[in-house]
Amino acid sequence: MLAPSKETIDSVEILSALSDPDRLSIYLCVSRAGEKGILVDDISDQLGFVPRRTASALRWLQRVRIVDLKI
Repeated sequence: MLAPSKETIDSVEILSALSDPDRLSIYLCVSRAGEKGILVDDISDQLGFVPRRTASALRWLQRVRIVDLKI
């Protein structure tokens, strides 16, 4: 898990949002200073929320604290 006092996140981008009838899977690329992007595989389950549509997933990701993600 990232420690907010020690890690700086430069950028987060959605690589893909793949939906099936039951869920929307979100794959992110997280970049830190001096590192290549790190793929975060389907973060929906990590934070206890499974968005159903891409639009709601985008709104949800704007509220996500990156320090909560295990990467």
